[in-house]
Order: sequence, then C-alpha cells, then structure tokens
Amino acid sequence: MKNYLPRLVPMFVMALLMGSAHAQISLEDLDLDQDVSSWYDDNSGAELLEIYEGKIFQLNINITTRKTFSAFKSAQWIDGTVMFRDKIYDEIPLKYDLFSDQLTVLNVAGSPLQPIIPNQQDIAYFDLEGDYFQNLSAENAPEGDAGFYHVLYAGSQVALYAKYSKRQVVEGRKLEFVRSEKAFLKNGDQFVRVKNKGSFILAFPEHKAAIKSFCSSNSLKIKPTNQIALIRLTEYCESLTGSK
Repeated sequence: MKNYLPRLVPMFVMALLMGSAHAQISLEDLDLDQDVSSWYDDNSGAELLEIYEGKIFQLNINITTRKTFSAFKSAQWIDGTVMFRDKIYDEIPLKYDLFSDQLTVLNVAGSPLQPIIPNQQDIAYFDLEGDYFQNLSAENAPEGDAGFYHVLYAGSQVALYAKYSKRQVVEGRKLEFVRSEKAFLKNGDQFVRVKNKGSFILAFPEHKAAIKSFCSSNSLKIKPTNQIALIRLTEYCESLTGSK
C-alpha cells in the first residue's frame, strides 16, 4: 500500500482519539515515522481501503433547493459503484460535484463520517443508480476537455456523451449554482458536439436524408438538453451503420 502519511495522519489520529464503533485500538505502538496505513491494518484487523486515501471535501451546507447544491441529481449521498485503481467498490456512498467535476466518497468507517476526494485520475468510471460516468483523459475527450462524462448511449460504433457543469452565481447574500450541459456524438474515433440535428448529419453525411426523415416522422426536437430525443436518434444512426 502506498504511503500517504502527510494526508492520512490527521485523519487517523482524529478517528482513533475519538474511538471506533467497531474496535478499540491502542496508540501505544504508533510511530508517525512508519507506514501508518500498515500499522492501522496490523492493529485493527481491517484493511484501509485505498479509495479513502484523499483529502477531506468541504461540504456546501446550503441545500434547501436544487439550485443551492452543486452535486449531480441530489444533495444526498447515493450508493453507487466505482472502479478505482482497477478495483471495483460496490454500494459505496458517492456524490458527484458538478462545480468542481470531482467524485466524493463517504468514509463510513471513519469517526466522524468523512467525505473524501480520492485521486480523480485513478477513477476509471462510476455508476450512480444507473447513471454511468466515464473518466476521459484529455487525449480521449471531446475538445480535449478531460473529466467525467455521462454515457447516454454506447454502441459498437456510435456513442453519446453528456458533459455537465455548474457555476456559482452570487446575488447579495444569495448563492446559487446554475447548471449547464453539452452533448457529444462519437462516431468511431471522431467527436461531434451536438447542437441540433445538423450535428448528426455532420457525423453521418451519407445518411442526411434518412436522418431528416426520422426526425420529422418522430417529431424529434434535437438539442443538448433533450436526452430522450438524442438517444433515439443516436440509436437510429447506429442502425444505419449496420453495426448495432
């Protein structure tokens, strides 16, 4: 296990001094110059999960309305799944912050409970109640914008992604988070930012007539925020390639 001594020592000492609901651990043999993670493993009989090795997240406590929290979907913790350093952590409390584009995990083994920001580059993907997010590097992301992307559709040739963000708006003493989102269509290795049906025609120029007809006959209004329509048209374009 890697040594994260500078970050972990305050958390260990705080938790151990306050006691644990699961075990009583003596600090008599604790040497701050040694690998604290290994010492904890040996003395508690439990392995410190690597995903909990990170800095403490500062929570936004004003969560009275949807506009006053910065997380995706809900201000509450959601049990989800994370792939972290090639390990899968299932049913772990998660919160995806759109303002900072960071995934936070709740260390339920800590005392008190602590929201932790793990190393984001070590997260391959996470799933929040069926909403699947993939971590794309700058080399593999649309417009070179690295971060977490909501996978709306994933076929063998075609994929559809959404990228969310929130920005702070301050009016007097009132703070709100305003959400925005972009949609990206991927055909093979090429990304096209989706603004309207013309974006799909740009990605599939050989199927221009078919795309126009499909949108018209199904009354599809193609725009970045209309995800149901985007998914339907993406599925149709996949079928046109014969690779679905």
